[in-house]
Amino acid sequence: RTRTSATGRTLDAVIRQIRIAADLSHENIVQIFELGKFDKEVFISTEVVPGADVGRLQEQLLEEEVSLTPQAVALLG
Repeated sequence: RTRTSATGRTLDAVIRQIRIAADLSHENIVQIFELGKFDKEVFISTEVVPGADVGRLQEQLLEEEVSLTPQAVALLG
């Protein structure tokens, strides 16, 4: 779970983009199941994507001071 703060205007823009993305269906786009609000908190529910944790991969690459070429990033999907 990631928490972030946004101004009302920014949050409205993000919510609009999420609603647009929720209507998309493609193998390379994470499916959005639900967007809602609970106790003044906005949440989004998406499908779970199997595979490596990209955040952990990024941390490991930074620790090892390794950078990826654009071609290598494209292979990650």
